[in-house]
Amino acid sequence: MTVLTIATGVCAQQKQSPAATSFTERYVFAWNSGNPFNLVDLEAPGSHVFVELLELARFDRLLDSSVVLHDLQVQNPATDSHTLTFTKDHEELFLDGTVSRGITRLQLSLNAKGQVTNRQIVPKSDMVGVDYSATEKFFFAASALLKDERFPAALEALDAAMEAQADLKLRNGQTRYKAQLQYFRATCLIRVGQKEAAMGALNQALKLNPEFPLALNQLAEHHLDQGRLMAALDQLRESLVLNPDQAAIADLRDFVARAITHMRTDTQRFLYLSLRKLSPRVALEKAREQMEKNPNNHEWRRIVAVLLLDNSQAEDAEKILLSGGLAPKNAETQYLLAQSALAQGKDSLALKRFNQVWKLEADYRDSVVYITELNSRQKRWRVAGAILKEALAKRPRAADLLFKLGVYTLRMGRRFEALSYFKKARAAKPSHELRRTLHKLIQQI
Repeated sequence: MTVLTIATGVCAQQKQSPAATSFTERYVFAWNSGNPFNLVDLEAPGSHVFVELLELARFDRLLDSSVVLHDLQVQNPATDSHTLTFTKDHEELFLDGTVSRGITRLQLSLNAKGQVTNRQIVPKSDMVGVDYSATEKFFFAASALLKDERFPAALEALDAAMEAQADLKLRNGQTRYKAQLQYFRATCLIRVGQKEAAMGALNQALKLNPEFPLALNQLAEHHLDQGRLMAALDQLRESLVLNPDQAAIADLRDFVARAITHMRTDTQRFLYLSLRKLSPRVALEKAREQMEKNPNNHEWRRIVAVLLLDNSQAEDAEKILLSGGLAPKNAETQYLLAQSALAQGKDSLALKRFNQVWKLEADYRDSVVYITELNSRQKRWRVAGAILKEALAKRPRAADLLFKLGVYTLRMGRRFEALSYFKKARAAKPSHELRRTLHKLIQQI
């Protein structure tokens, strides 16, 4: 057996093996693209080496990826089929402002076409010339302690990680790493009752990395606890600009904005904001009390309707919305009315109301999803497709919409057109919930 050893960085190589060079370039590109479908494309048919990656949610959170290969060894380089062994040093920057690094020794078997037929992890004892720094090892220990809710011990490990930062070996995430140490210190300090010290750590995290959504969200929570609603709202808005895909934070932003707009006293604002920390049943009781005390405040009536829906009382929610003088042409009211009808099994009425939402504000929440789904229930594929095309004109790379359009087009018997939509959805980095189904559909067509 002939073994050719190639020491590689990102691109530099001491010796050339055309097959190995071609594959490693494609492999690094696939990881750095942030789209796991590009890794699946490296598989040999039927091998399923990378398919499991399609279900990893971490790709949904990915902002940037950087892979460097070290100590590449090629077995039987002169033959059609050969084996590559290398160390993958993988650094990932996430939308939430954090950074992660993983080092793995891998062995990949390739067929004559340069496709992967097998993949296995090699013991780390075989790795040469690359390892985690001391600060990273302390951070890994702290992360495990945090998961076990052992906060004092986690804080000690984080402090040790801070002291050892001089040997940090990150390529792109140095500042992020230092900021996230402070962020997790703040998390521990809050849990051990040292809120003042926690806020100092949190502010230090944001000084190091101003574009840190997780830290901005935690600071917003602190402002809310202190009754500083405008400051909290500013932090939440900034966080969503940096990372729009935070549904819970978007809901909290809207909740805080409503408190500022509709609640006139500090007491009312406190009562309103307290609802989000209560169970739906208890929150409904509290909101009903306030609605009765403040009959002219439409926000209490609206939140009662929302909580009625949360408590599976759709008919009562509908009555509240229709009798309360809420603006009938308001997109939000129409959306809640549509949800009420849907929960009662009144599909035609729900569709009518969602269509009204679409006319008032086409991008309002997920109304387009409900419109297309309700049309599809009635087998009105063309109507559903037309709505999706209109929505895609505004969001051409919306993978979920491209996927749905492909499904409806397939149901109309237009297989090649459907395949084109599925491929566009594939390239648009769909969420992990969609990826496996999308992969199967493309294989079947």
